[in-house]
Amino acid sequence: MDGRCEPYVDRPVRHTRHGSELGFGGSTVCGLRHWRVHVGNDPGLVDTLVPGGRVHADHAIHSTLDATPHFPWLWGEPYASAMRLALNLRYQLLPYHYSLAHLMFSTGALWMRSLFAEFPTDPKVASLTTQWLDGSLLVAPVLTQDSNSFVYLPAGAWYAFNSSKVTTGPITLSGPAQLTDIPVFVRPGSIVTLGPVVQYTDASPGGSLEVQVYGGGSAAFTLVEDDGVSMAYESGAVKRTSFVWDDARATLTWTVADASGGLANAYSDVFATLFLPTGVKQSAVKALGTSGSISF
Repeated sequence: MDGRCEPYVDRPVRHTRHGSELGFGGSTVCGLRHWRVHVGNDPGLVDTLVPGGRVHADHAIHSTLDATPHFPWLWGEPYASAMRLALNLRYQLLPYHYSLAHLMFSTGALWMRSLFAEFPTDPKVASLTTQWLDGSLLVAPVLTQDSNSFVYLPAGAWYAFNSSKVTTGPITLSGPAQLTDIPVFVRPGSIVTLGPVVQYTDASPGGSLEVQVYGGGSAAFTLVEDDGVSMAYESGAVKRTSFVWDDARATLTWTVADASGGLANAYSDVFATLFLPTGVKQSAVKALGTSGSISF
């Protein structure tokens, strides 16, 4: 499915609904293969669509002949800064998304999926088509031109992404959203890998890897890296770094299995950010090496 989204107020809702109804499955990356945005000339609509695309498998922003080109600096403030924030986060998520893509290639596990796949006993998610799961991230984009947000969180605790704020579900959250709001939530016991802000993929790694840990449960995540150019990954030429979070010991450990033959563009050092309901802790930067640990 090619999710081209025309520059009309009702299109984002239709676009997201079609992807969810297909279960985000059935093509090379996911059922809803693209989040292509035809932005028109409405800055409010632009800042509705661009943030949703940053946590989507394939995000492309299109324009039309009679519309302002989609470069953020042409839209003025506060829209330019909000668009830039969204696009920067998309690049930071590269190591996370790339690893999820490798996982899907090797195991068939869906990268993106509807909430019903994760919460089959919750009747409210059976027909919920405006939210999805991006790995461990629950994505709930703002889909109205007036920037009102409507989010359903299933049972359990949920962190706001990149925050220590916790909300307990089941609950429906609604209200006005700021242009810079990140409509993403994470369950305790999750690991999310982030890279530095880069301007293009070949600039990766560009600095240290950040491993975000959302406390309240143990977790595991495997970072997968390859040469980014060839098809050698198909024969196993990849570097795998397996991260394990022990919540009881408040310790992150990792082991590295490198069958890539040596990557010039691989991460060489790491730091951890621990999110707890009581606040946020961050470690010093450490070399990845072949194994290691960080304790809080």
